[in-house]
Amino acid sequence: MTMIWKTRKLGDIFQIKPPKSETNRLGDTAHISFVPMEDLGILSTMFTAKKEKQLKEVIGKYTYFADNDVLLAKITPCFENGKMGIARNLKNGVGFGSSEFIVFRSNGQVIPEYLFYILCTTNFREQGKKRMSGAVGHKRVQKEFIENYLIQFPESISEQQHIVAILDKTFSAIVCAKENAEKNIKNSQILFKNYLGGVFKNKDNGWQTRKLGEICEMINRGISPKYTTTDGVCVLNQKCIRDHKINFELSRLHDFGSKKVSDDKFIQIGDVLINSTGTGTLGRVAQVKELPFNATVDSHVTIVRPIKNMFYNDFFGYSLIFIEDEISKRGDGCGGQTELARNTLKHDFEITYPKSLAEQQRIASQLDFLSAETNKLETIYQAKINELEILKESILQKAFSGKFTTENIDIDSQVQA
Repeated sequence: MTMIWKTRKLGDIFQIKPPKSETNRLGDTAHISFVPMEDLGILSTMFTAKKEKQLKEVIGKYTYFADNDVLLAKITPCFENGKMGIARNLKNGVGFGSSEFIVFRSNGQVIPEYLFYILCTTNFREQGKKRMSGAVGHKRVQKEFIENYLIQFPESISEQQHIVAILDKTFSAIVCAKENAEKNIKNSQILFKNYLGGVFKNKDNGWQTRKLGEICEMINRGISPKYTTTDGVCVLNQKCIRDHKINFELSRLHDFGSKKVSDDKFIQIGDVLINSTGTGTLGRVAQVKELPFNATVDSHVTIVRPIKNMFYNDFFGYSLIFIEDEISKRGDGCGGQTELARNTLKHDFEITYPKSLAEQQRIASQLDFLSAETNKLETIYQAKINELEILKESILQKAFSGKFTTENIDIDSQVQA
């Protein structure tokens, strides 16, 4: 039997923003579910309504929805990230939540789960992103785009349910495979960190301990840049430092103008850069092992330069990676304003090291080998994660183009490949 497909605008088959008057059946003191933005999942069908409020507390300024409605975040970056879900098991069947939710209610032609997977597609989110409006940081997807977005769907509800069942199985398998790959990446990082800890904790009598300020010729914050898009000096910022690596592609340009710049403003091979502000970024460490061009850092990054000829470069880098977790806990301030003072770095942190440069080089070579093996594993598992994302999008495209059957996809073999 041939499957009959239809093409309709979202606004023609879904009621968008159901009226709050539907809650008139409840009293002002009735308890209902409350869902802030953070409780909505990312590309996740279900979410748990963890909070309850009285109806009178929320009816005036929050978005109304009910069981089986589909929720979608409309503000950046939540829209692009895929913040969405289907409301289920709400208190008294009613929920209120963020004013940044779009609410879809089926008129019976399309089941909520089918719409959910359409909203998951890259095409929908990319098209919506192009049609966002508003101030930077507060852009929202336009109402007209949502209402006029065309979707294809089988006329038969049973066929929709069949497609959703296959997608449920596929997404579940992909999520499980991604979790395993991410777990393997984490395990490889833990293995390296444990080995690193063993090196610096099980030191012999030929080692000594000194404060960081005693063994460094420079511990300085960077500049307050005046950014330009044309000629200028490369400036590294917090985003450039991650996973003990420096990403020069994320740097920006600074125009010094006619001002003479002292050499200590520029980074050198062997310097260690430390993120010195921010929650989540504070304490990240990376050593400068290559310099594709002259570069400096902004005021959120500290340059740590050891006394010349005291350390084998790579060993010094590993010694600071070893205390990275400790550094990340020593910021002062609160919220996103946490900062690591220069004097804290100089006087409160110690480095343990062998005097012999040859011994430092031997240890660094061992750590280099293990680090390279760890990076290989991470690359393999990250490639697997990327492949799973491509597979997921491919399956979604088939599902909504009328080319999707149980015969043309072998879920288990593709996910495990």
